[in-house]
Amino acid sequence: MPSLAKGWVAGFGYAAGKVPGWVYLFWIPVMVCAFLIETKKLYPAKWIRVFLFAMSLFASLSIYTIVFIPTHAIGGLTALVKHGRYFVPFAPLAFVALSGMISLADKWHSLAAKIVVFFFVLAQGFYTLGVYTTYYTYCNYNAYAGEKCSLPIYKNLEKENINAIPLTDGVKITQEFTKACGDLEAVEIYITRKPNDMQGELNFSLLSNTDKLLFSDAVSVEAITERDYLRIPLDTLAATQQDIYKIQLSSTGILAEGLGVAITPQDYYPGTLSQNGTEKTQDLLIHYVCTTP
Repeated sequence: MPSLAKGWVAGFGYAAGKVPGWVYLFWIPVMVCAFLIETKKLYPAKWIRVFLFAMSLFASLSIYTIVFIPTHAIGGLTALVKHGRYFVPFAPLAFVALSGMISLADKWHSLAAKIVVFFFVLAQGFYTLGVYTTYYTYCNYNAYAGEKCSLPIYKNLEKENINAIPLTDGVKITQEFTKACGDLEAVEIYITRKPNDMQGELNFSLLSNTDKLLFSDAVSVEAITERDYLRIPLDTLAATQQDIYKIQLSSTGILAEGLGVAITPQDYYPGTLSQNGTEKTQDLLIHYVCTTP
């Protein structure tokens, strides 16, 4: 529900980036004061209020149910259910139904109207800043607000039924990527599947574009969680001016089904993916994390 509420207030196209949290905070006084300055003299009859609110609720529940029922039966949710913007068309019915039920005294209307304008301008300002940092810079808003820069930013990528390369002994996966931010701090790799009682280690190597080993680590399978990102801190990686890197994955003691290493449906970012030397048209589903934008 919190994600639906946030999506109803504000969101970016293609599910890219994150809307600045201040937008949601500033929207609260805008909505509250906008309702409170409505005069009771113009409120609709009670039966009209009930009808409008019921229609808004019925339409919203219908949209949710139409998508939820068929997808929940097979254990997944489509993107439609996860976006609050699909319920925006039915909000005006609820607004009219609730307007004028509680109203400030006339002497406070001017102040409330100024509060609406002030916080609306602030919300739009931060939203515009979020749009600029999301679509016109490599890193999104959070990276410019003191957080780390995590790239690539994927647009409309659903991980529910994403394909994967089975990583077992004898399989070597290599992924090139071009760094577009500050110093590397970590690499995250999405793991789709980890069979029960699996033993062994995932071997991670970070190479230069000339295949020079820059960093390596071995992660026990027991420490890996399926359907989640495996984060590998690059604690001992020396600062370097190069921008092109290679991720190399192999395994020790992983047999049978193997670990499912997620791949994107298509080529999402610069760099070649290969399995045992054979190039693929997809990319590994990864994030590389930088200390600064």
